[in-house]
Amino acid sequence: MKKAVLYCRVAVDNRLNSQLNNQEQSLKKFAKARNYEVVEIVKEISGGSEIDRPGINKIHELVNNNKVDAIIAENISRYGRRSFKEISDFIKSLNKKKIEVLTVSEGNLQNVIPLLKSIS
Repeated sequence: MKKAVLYCRVAVDNRLNSQLNNQEQSLKKFAKARNYEVVEIVKEISGGSEIDRPGINKIHELVNNNKVDAIIAENISRYGRRSFKEISDFIKSLNKKKIEVLTVSEGNLQNVIPLLKSIS
């Protein structure tokens, strides 16, 4: 069974806990349906304009320590909102390490990279 980290992120808002919990429940359901073992859940309250965030850094730590095979988020914007290039570079760096980058909305983001290139 592949091991996954679930990544939940919300920007500053007055409904933070319910939004984070809703994302977590959706991601758990997605992971279970695809036979991923959830080994960690990373929750973050932060804007998505910078890729250098504690939650993303935690993901890199798990990857570098060979703890996970996949990262799952609600949608591509949870990973970041700054630029298509930054998101594309993030996905490529993980794919090079044989880590799947998935979202509930878009599926496997490796398939999205060519689209990001064409519109960036």
